[in-house]
Amino acid sequence: MGISLCAPQYSLSSKEAVVHIRPCFSGPFELPDGYESASPAYLILHNKMHFQKDIIIRIHHYANLQSEEDCEDMAFLSASSTPEYRNLHPVYTFKEIRGSKGVFKPGNQIGEVALRHFCLVKAARKRMRENSPETSPETSPKKTKIEKSSVTSSKKPQG
Repeated sequence: MGISLCAPQYSLSSKEAVVHIRPCFSGPFELPDGYESASPAYLILHNKMHFQKDIIIRIHHYANLQSEEDCEDMAFLSASSTPEYRNLHPVYTFKEIRGSKGVFKPGNQIGEVALRHFCLVKAARKRMRENSPETSPETSPKKTKIEKSSVTSSKKPQG
């Protein structure tokens, strides 16, 4: 599995810890504007134990981090295990985890964050900038040229 939990000594309130982890590769997920998924979401449930210290969560992500700048574009997101309902459809709304900085390193595909409260957790990346060396036709936004009152696409016509 692409996740691991590490409980530092004296971090659990009881001697028996039961934790269930379920990877969620797709679903009705809504990420904050400007973010794209960099890992599956992981549903982490436990037996109502109280964590006295932060638990270290390590998630394997699929972002190609080559520089510190790439690492700065990464974040951990979390959502409640109870969905919001919009037009009778469930939606899990992810938000950037504030107050607990995730650690991402160039050349490493494992991100780490320390948390005491969690349910659904995932790694995400800010959408790539146009001048990024990783930008490819599949991932970059379509470029458009605007000239005097006419709009032409930089995409070549087929035919």
